[in-house]
Amino acid sequence: MIFVVAPDSFKGSLTSKNVCDVVEQALLERFPGITVEKVPMADGGEGTVEALILATGGKKQCLWVTGPLFDKTMAAYGILGDGKTAVIEMSSASGLPLIPAWRRDPYAATTYGTGELVADALKKGCTEFILGIGGSATNDGGAGMMCALGARLLDENGQDVPPGANGLLKPASGWPATYPTPCAAPMGRPTSLGPKRAPSPMTCRCWTKRFTASAK
Repeated sequence: MIFVVAPDSFKGSLTSKNVCDVVEQALLERFPGITVEKVPMADGGEGTVEALILATGGKKQCLWVTGPLFDKTMAAYGILGDGKTAVIEMSSASGLPLIPAWRRDPYAATTYGTGELVADALKKGCTEFILGIGGSATNDGGAGMMCALGARLLDENGQDVPPGANGLLKPASGWPATYPTPCAAPMGRPTSLGPKRAPSPMTCRCWTKRFTASAK
């Protein structure tokens, strides 16, 4: 008998590979002699890098980066088996699991560390990128990531914008949102995903307006 175990990760608890291992052990204890095929899955959040590395025979790259609240954190990304494709999880450098619930601050959280992962992959010769953006603790529209890659974002007075969602107050020019959902109300990114990052409904509506203005 063959069992196929193909789970996603258990957010903030187990990676998809960890889940596979636990389920495999339980199945073998209950049904000795069976075959267990483990296929870790991912949806762009935690576990995406691990799943794709295992599927392609790639390698994991680890480095210290800037965390979502500017603490240094060890993050990882993968270079797939073709040697030119990097797969990066935003959650590894800028994710909710990196911040205890009482410290989460969507106004200040930055994607700068994610940009540092991209920069490292570029230095290693990667020319193709897969960026999984699930599990993010941020709402800065990718501004931090762009700054890590050399961009400078200015407000209408020519001053550097502050990091985090606060930087969306009066940008001189727009930048893309970090999630492929519409910027505009009623179901734009801040409205649909903001509540996971702790702001109030009023704040989410305010952010939606800021994203819309930035996109223009």
